[in-house]
Amino acid sequence: MLRITNTVGGGLMLASFASTILYFFDYNVKLLLWVDMFGPTVGFLIRAVMFLVGAAVLAAGFLFESQMQAPQEQS
Repeated sequence: MLRITNTVGGGLMLASFASTILYFFDYNVKLLLWVDMFGPTVGFLIRAVMFLVGAAVLAAGFLFESQMQAPQEQS
């Protein structure tokens, strides 16, 4: 489970961050070319939301994995 969330969350974060940086050099990630069709402001909002969703998926994966590895108390 952790590998999937790392891949998805990290991929979203990396793609949105790279797209934001490359925007200033008139380049873009091919997967995210559609973002700029809505204008620069909405494009940055979409990139920011993608970054935050990626961070949330990554954090959720780490939390889930730590709960699965913690010893469970028996009552």
